[in-house]
Amino acid sequence: MKAKNYFLIMLITFAIIGAALAAVGPREDTATASTRGTGTTEGGAESTGTGEMESSQGDSPGEPMLISANPAGFMCSEEATMRDRVRCRTRLAAENENDYLPEECRAMEGDDRGHCVEDYRKVRSCWDLRGTRDRVACVRQNLGAPEDLQKEKVSCDEKLDSEKDACLNNLKAKAYGVIKFRFYNLEERAERLKEMGVSEDLVIDFIAVLEQKKLEFNNAASLAARRQVIMDVKDEWEAFKEQARTQVSAQ
Repeated sequence: MKAKNYFLIMLITFAIIGAALAAVGPREDTATASTRGTGTTEGGAESTGTGEMESSQGDSPGEPMLISANPAGFMCSEEATMRDRVRCRTRLAAENENDYLPEECRAMEGDDRGHCVEDYRKVRSCWDLRGTRDRVACVRQNLGAPEDLQKEKVSCDEKLDSEKDACLNNLKAKAYGVIKFRFYNLEERAERLKEMGVSEDLVIDFIAVLEQKKLEFNNAASLAARRQVIMDVKDEWEAFKEQARTQVSAQ
């Protein structure tokens, strides 16, 4: 898939979600919003910090037990910097490459972190697929994201009051998850270029930048700021490809 089309799809997705959030009102995408891996939650419990995976009781009676992930229980977590953790992750054996704490999950606490890790695990099987189109389709299915966002938005608009808001927020969470998977997919594509002679340092630098961009996407206080992150990722990808071409042609 050409880079222009790859990012155009993300921007179209984002435009639809932007329209959906406009219908919800000013409560969304404010500086006080707490954004997790593929959605937004509020009032997440504090991580207890002991054990590999721990359970914490929900705040309200009847809520399910949620998982909180302790960084110490994952490979590469002992590395001090994001760049070092990325390098460690890319050197893991194939059977262990998913046994690490994703950077955006690492930045969260309590149930938010547990949900984030769970979302990554839901899409683990999608990496077995070779092409971007098949991978994205797999992610949509595993995260429950509709292929036709506009149609789903219309369905949400037909609901009333709080049900409408909940429907639109859920749609946003799933769509954002797919967008960030596309960021992650670029990391995987970059990593494969090492087989063609692209240096490990160049690949690690690019992946570390995209991991930081996912954090910026989560923490963005406005739709405009999130859109800018998408454009930043596009620029980073183009710059990486140019540097990669230079390295390969010099061999």
